[in-house]
Amino acid sequence: MLRHAIAPSRDYLKAPHAIVRHSRLNNDAKMLLLYVLGLPESRCAKPLGEHATRLGIKPRAYQKAKALLVECGFLRERKWQNERGRWVTEQTLTNDVMASPSVRIPAVGDSTVRVAVGSPTEDEEQEKKNTPHPPPEGERLEPLEPLTGELAEAERVLLSLRRVDRSLHLGVREARGLAEMAVEWLRRGVSPGELRQALSAGLPPNGVRSVVGFLRHRLVQKLPEVPSLARILATAEVPPDRIRGDVVLCAGPGDDHAFRPMGAETECGECRRAAAAKAAGFDLQALHAATALPPWRERITEATAAMP
Repeated sequence: MLRHAIAPSRDYLKAPHAIVRHSRLNNDAKMLLLYVLGLPESRCAKPLGEHATRLGIKPRAYQKAKALLVECGFLRERKWQNERGRWVTEQTLTNDVMASPSVRIPAVGDSTVRVAVGSPTEDEEQEKKNTPHPPPEGERLEPLEPLTGELAEAERVLLSLRRVDRSLHLGVREARGLAEMAVEWLRRGVSPGELRQALSAGLPPNGVRSVVGFLRHRLVQKLPEVPSLARILATAEVPPDRIRGDVVLCAGPGDDHAFRPMGAETECGECRRAAAAKAAGFDLQALHAATALPPWRERITEATAAMP
């Protein structure tokens, strides 16, 4: 390979080989790091996300590059509360991974120091708007109680979305906050697989910025209507205790007659009632004969004859 290189006399940046030849940083991370390190002091106070936007780095690519810079030690972030109680993110970019977090980056041709510091960008704020604030020191989050029944099934569906698309990754507490809305789908006859498909299909081409907000919007806007009673009856399964068997011949006394058993019984209901009454000392036939009314024609004739 041949090489033709001319050392610039001005407008240049001294970049260490630790950055240029780094095997884990991708091109976006290296370009963003070198771009910020070469900025003048007056322009380095902006958030890192604004510099990435100026370079044409897409939001998802920026998040990946930012994660690599943090992982490799070139970017440090510190969150703290100001006097108004609001959380502020301080970003420190360095070209020396061995430097202390308090050490700032020297500018080109200057012995002064500089640091890329600023509040999160608008895009970062949108992504973190549903993230709970860090708890105060000494305060620990209470462990969540396990869910049961349909709520547990809805929570499992929400947590499984990360396997469908990485942009739909939810934490346990985030999924717990959406479980009440998701369980309404299951109560309206939607299967867990259908719910998972409805929440993960047709994602935005530029990715999902706020997973919680995106899923909450779909759970509300795409909620199916309550099924009608006719549809429920048409699709409902007959309970096992209501399924009757085939017609069989009754084993009771009298003329041959058939009945449809509910279970393993061998006699019809009439024969079983007669047997129970006989065992208790009652004669059902005599009782029926004593209490039976005469035919309606005879009753009309008697009533007519009694009239004056």
